[in-house]
Amino acid sequence: MTTGDGEKNYLQAELEDRMQHDLSMWDFLQKGSLDGLWYWDLEKPENEWMSPEFWRLFGIDPATKRHDPAEWQDIIFADDLAVAVDNFQKHVADPSHPYDQIVRYRHVNGSTVWVRCRGIALRDAQGKAIRMLGAHNDLTAAMRAREEVERTQDALEAMREAELRARLIDQSHDAILTYDETGKILSWNRGAELLYGHRRIEVIGQDVGDVLYTDKARWAQIRANLDAAPEWTGSLVQRTRAGRRVDVTSRQQLLRLEGQTVVLETNRDMSDVQLARSALAEANAELRHVNRALEDFAYIVSHDLQEPIRGISINAAFMRREPLSPTVEKRAIRISDLCRRVEALMEDVLAYSRIGHNAEVGEVIDLIEMLGDLQDDMREFLNERFGRVVIETDLPPLHANLSAVQSIFRNLVTNALKYNNSGKPIARIRFHDQAEVAGKIWEDVFSVEDNGIGIDASDPDWPFRIFTRLSGAEAFGGGTGAGLAIVRKTVETYGGRITYTSLRGEGTTFWFTLPLAMRSA
Repeated sequence: MTTGDGEKNYLQAELEDRMQHDLSMWDFLQKGSLDGLWYWDLEKPENEWMSPEFWRLFGIDPATKRHDPAEWQDIIFADDLAVAVDNFQKHVADPSHPYDQIVRYRHVNGSTVWVRCRGIALRDAQGKAIRMLGAHNDLTAAMRAREEVERTQDALEAMREAELRARLIDQSHDAILTYDETGKILSWNRGAELLYGHRRIEVIGQDVGDVLYTDKARWAQIRANLDAAPEWTGSLVQRTRAGRRVDVTSRQQLLRLEGQTVVLETNRDMSDVQLARSALAEANAELRHVNRALEDFAYIVSHDLQEPIRGISINAAFMRREPLSPTVEKRAIRISDLCRRVEALMEDVLAYSRIGHNAEVGEVIDLIEMLGDLQDDMREFLNERFGRVVIETDLPPLHANLSAVQSIFRNLVTNALKYNNSGKPIARIRFHDQAEVAGKIWEDVFSVEDNGIGIDASDPDWPFRIFTRLSGAEAFGGGTGAGLAIVRKTVETYGGRITYTSLRGEGTTFWFTLPLAMRSA
């Protein structure tokens, strides 16, 4: 970018000169896929050079902006600006304090742009910070996807609760019905069919007084009481289809649902079928919305993000074909390694987002046979680590998606043998009709036990969070940290739960159930 008179801004020229002689700056830049670059004169703080990409990320024409920090401070969220300023001051005072935070900016179209903003202070011979170099990474797609994943979990929980309520109502032995202000019957459960002998299709739309009450004056009195107080409880005499007398204890409530006044009547027991069905419909609609968002996110990961990473990797490979100094060649190799790691991360995010899409496509699985095939696939890995997989009990058949079940056992066995310094790693697979797990009795439980390094976590949920690693990034062969998150989400897809017990330095046992897969096998 040039100034108005056609000359380069002095900070841009200075940065280009430093880039040619200071490899630490290149090392800093190559660690991120940049969506903007800035270089700030701390001695003349009114001067800050911003790259064109810095402004384009927010939909702003770079030509309309001056190289002045005041230019961007009106589009960053005020709370995030305060965090950035605080981190800047701490970093200037102490180089070991990182200048690294996620901040939000306002795009010209009114949307929010999430940015990871990182920087490093450049210091003179006396250690005084004289310049600040920074980089932006656009995290908008990832942050929106994370919000949708969190909403998915809430939607699934709401759906489970709504399904349970609906089943309880329809399977209840108590008679549960609703009617409107005029007495017209709106709903009628299975319990009402059994108690009164009227089929649901026969009574919907009929007058509740004509169907149930021998004394319609009594029903009219109850209805009048509900206008004064929204709930009534007492004893009633009603009649069956055959004319037989029925004595019931009744609870009636006046409800307002979506602008309509409804009476909920529970004879002998109380539940709320209308609210349950409404909650189920809302949960299903929310789940469909979240699934669509996850599919969109999967497309972003598989296409929009992978393409530039591949481009960087290819260019790094071309660089290595040219005569390079040992230092530059080492950095080219590092770029290739980082690209492979990013691609692995994106593949795991894609796999995580797809879990459950084909859960309904199942087959009968012989676990002994499946685990034999899995060991054949992992033979090279097992041989490299002198590892063994031992099946110590009979295993029941499952009816589920084969790839999903393979993913559970593959990840748990891989972790058992990978995070292991015993010299003779082993993974023991068992099935228990009943087992005590973390002080509670579980039924139909699978377990995978190892003799590895163990897990020392005060938060039992921590190992199952996506991209959480049980050791350093390169320790025990590296990895993305998505394996246990994939396992938990797959287990929950089949109505199960998972936890672990562990002793540091002695090993870990993962316990999980797959009730929906066993029920239909």
